[in-house]
Amino acid sequence: MTDMMSTMLPCADEAASDAVSSFASSSPLTLSPVTLQFASLLCALDTAVEAERDIECAGAFDPAYSDGCDAAEHAWARAADLCRSVFELPAQIASDAPLQNMAELLHFVLGCESHAEYCGAEDRLLSDAGSYNWFGHDPLSRRISAMLARATETFYEIGALEMIAGLVGLDPSAGADAPELSALLAAE
Repeated sequence: MTDMMSTMLPCADEAASDAVSSFASSSPLTLSPVTLQFASLLCALDTAVEAERDIECAGAFDPAYSDGCDAAEHAWARAADLCRSVFELPAQIASDAPLQNMAELLHFVLGCESHAEYCGAEDRLLSDAGSYNWFGHDPLSRRISAMLARATETFYEIGALEMIAGLVGLDPSAGADAPELSALLAAE
């Protein structure tokens, strides 16, 4: 199983690799391909969020800015590819369903171009919480629950990034989120 993990979990750094191994340790559990791929997705999402935070802190004239933009773009593309691979894999066990649902929702969020789109995804996450959670007391259920909890945290971390949160004032469809913009549009 360890050999399989090393080929399926190409993380950007050792810390991210350790985070994934906590979800996909070499225990006697039988992990499905969806579970293993979801662990890789969590690692990729952490890398993508961190890359985006790095460029948010850099100035546009900082020499590292363009390299940071390229790294962030590649990290988002990798995360989106992993999301797609998770929800396209055939489900083998019941706990694969919430992982695939979460991967599909995260895939949508990674492609959001407005704050309103993100808010719609958040509404879906909150209104259909049962589709994005897993409960149980056995080791596999606890591991699945922990992975889904981490994915939910990442969902909100993505929403807090300037690339999403910074769109509130620019997005005419985010009327409730930007009342001053709604008032301007109504006055026209």
